[in-house]
Amino acid sequence: MRLESEAISLVSAELVQMHGLVQTADYVRALMQAGDVPPELIDTRVRAREERQLALKKDHPPNFDIILDEACAAPSGWQSRDHGSAVASLAGDR
Repeated sequence: MRLESEAISLVSAELVQMHGLVQTADYVRALMQAGDVPPELIDTRVRAREERQLALKKDHPPNFDIILDEACAAPSGWQSRDHGSAVASLAGDR
């Protein structure tokens, strides 16, 4: 993870869950809750994901090629009104 901020190119294929660089805060929370992470640690982990995502928001972000299985849209055990929100965020601005 420490190399993500210095990378010029990233490639990822995900079959089970979204890559951490494209996980929304709600998606991360759902993963943490489904994984029985203690509630007091969830916000810290959400902030850590958001800090990682800064690599994609800098002036010259790395090229990021990602292949996602449709199963990535809804973490196991997550009941949400908008399972596609994490996928939709991929089409947004860097």
